[in-house]
Amino acid sequence: MKLLAVLVARSIWLFPIIDWNPYGRAMHPVFFSLIEQYKFLKAPKLNEIDWQKGIKFEDGTFKTQAGEEINVTLTVHTDGVIAETRSSTKDSDEFLNHALSFLTASFRYPEYQTVIRKKLYSSELHIRMEQSLAQIHSDMPEFMSRFSSRVSRDAVPFRMGINFSSDPGIGGTQVGFRLEPAANFPFSENRYYSHASLQTDDHIRLLEEWESTFLK
Repeated sequence: MKLLAVLVARSIWLFPIIDWNPYGRAMHPVFFSLIEQYKFLKAPKLNEIDWQKGIKFEDGTFKTQAGEEINVTLTVHTDGVIAETRSSTKDSDEFLNHALSFLTASFRYPEYQTVIRKKLYSSELHIRMEQSLAQIHSDMPEFMSRFSSRVSRDAVPFRMGINFSSDPGIGGTQVGFRLEPAANFPFSENRYYSHASLQTDDHIRLLEEWESTFLK
């Protein structure tokens, strides 16, 4: 397996914003400070802020501890914050830690660690597989061929994907894992799209385990 691109590395930190701003200080200075600190090129106009939809700051720049300058997007909701990068959820976490620590120091907010309720992750990748997923079982290529012949007279080629999802009947956040042919790319490239409710590094390791276990 070869990693081709990180499409989204999303870190979601859940906490009630009112717990972080218990005395209702004005938020406009906070937003201006974020824009200046991280050079966001896109930000909502003050008269267009809608907490229900989320307040989104896009195309910002953040320098990681490793010295890399990366593009970041920050969305603020009433129940938490979301950071997106195209490098890794580790970098997204590092950005959130930096941003919230900066605001805590600048505006005398409580330490964010005292209000955080939960951290969630979402990772989307493009990878190249050495073999088709149909190799998971010796009878799968023949089955897919029969399926193709039944849905199209021209026997259009198909490729399979996999999808794992948690039980919606059990309370809590729904999580899942997908691995499927990447849209708009020819099968000859062996390019796959994968989404997982995991940190980026864990997502990559899971894909490597899948390939080594099932596509020997």
